Amino acid sequence: GMVTVGWNLTMNFDICNLRYEKTARIFVQEMLDQVPDGSVVLTSEWNFYAPFLYMRQLENYRPQIKVIDVLLMRRFWYLDYLERTMPKLIAESRQDFDKFRREVTGFDLGRHYDHSRIQEFYNNLVRRWIEIGISGGGAFTDWSCLERPQERSWIQGLKIKPEGLLLCLAGDACSGVGLVEPKDGVNLDYLRSKLKLDVNTGEFVPLLGRHDSYRKVWTNYQKAVEASLIQGIEEGADLELRKRSQTYRRWHPEIDLLLKRVEQRYQRLP
Repeated sequence: GMVTVGWNLTMNFDICNLRYEKTARIFVQEMLDQVPDGSVVLTSEWNFYAPFLYMRQLENYRPQIKVIDVLLMRRFWYLDYLERTMPKLIAESRQDFDKFRREVTGFDLGRHYDHSRIQEFYNNLVRRWIEIGISGGGAFTDWSCLERPQERSWIQGLKIKPEGLLLCLAGDACSGVGLVEPKDGVNLDYLRSKLKLDVNTGEFVPLLGRHDSYRKVWTNYQKAVEASLIQGIEEGADLELRKRSQTYRRWHPEIDLLLKRVEQRYQRLP
């Protein structure tokens, strides 16, 4: 028995040792790189939020920005956490916050609740936070929120622009920086090696489970790059589009396939 344990430990130690695995940390840093102090960031991407919480609580990372997991807002204890850690934000949204907390607590504790009222108060609260964020520095969300129907209800009507790995919700105040330039190409090469992308099909869905953390992190980079290319096409700047393509080629070897797909969408085939 001990021999088997020792053998397994020896053979699998390098695979299981994540001491030098920096994917999560770098993802957080690059996600928030272009976010000004005073901003509000709304996320539904746990692979971003979990390491962010570690960095915030233990390293005091980016204390001047407010990052909120919109999926956890259905839990009354998380709302208590927000009130403790973001007292100024909650004070500025007190009326909407209290209305939502009252309704969602019934849902969370298995009591009677009104789904339509929860959604209405939720939308009002999130929109209020976006207003506060815009006045303080900026308001942002991630790509995951666009995939969730309950989040699209508050996203509707906003002038969204890609900005780095996030989406800016500040309308005309967005700088619209679509270029995504990772600071750590080595980390992204490592990330890609985990994904085993099937480029033969021309599709970029990684051959890993849809909830796999490596796949979900890469998907954020993938969508940000695609949005950047689309932005280049919409601006009608072919030179800028080629420049962006060359920038991405350094860490995104499938860029030609992605560019072709984007061009087909806009009927720009030669």
